[in-house]
Amino acid sequence: MPETRIRTRLTRGAALVASVLGLVAIAAPASADLTLNNDQVLAVRQAVMRTNSAFNGLVGAQAKGQITIPPDQLKAIGEAWLRYGKLAPALFPAGSGMDKNPKSKAKPEIWSDAAGFKTKLDAYAKATSDFQAAASKGDAGPVKTATEEVGKACQGCHETYRAR
Repeated sequence: MPETRIRTRLTRGAALVASVLGLVAIAAPASADLTLNNDQVLAVRQAVMRTNSAFNGLVGAQAKGQITIPPDQLKAIGEAWLRYGKLAPALFPAGSGMDKNPKSKAKPEIWSDAAGFKTKLDAYAKATSDFQAAASKGDAGPVKTATEEVGKACQGCHETYRAR
């Protein structure tokens, strides 16, 4: 992918991240009082997943030597991923799957195999935390390893719990 397209993707991804993080920052303190309908839950979940995918593409391109992400932006991605790791369980309330909302790709197994899904979410939270720690230090080797682990955590969950 040419560097110009990657930079455009980074800019768009950053704008989406800012929007999602703004929503999370506003919603998180009031979460006990906040009630979203299925369409709203799905919209937030899909925005987070799109942003997560954009991050994965960007840091993956860096791991392959295709681009260089400035350290402050890499750290910002790490901070956002860390928040996503903590936020992920709240994005899957009961009744928000594909059996209740045809726009969703969240399989019913998320709720029927809650322990297995929690294991996958825990793996994602650990991977994002490890990435954030590596990105904060700015050491390329651990960042590359952590990038691969985030990708594996995403793939591991999607293989079982996401409809294609």
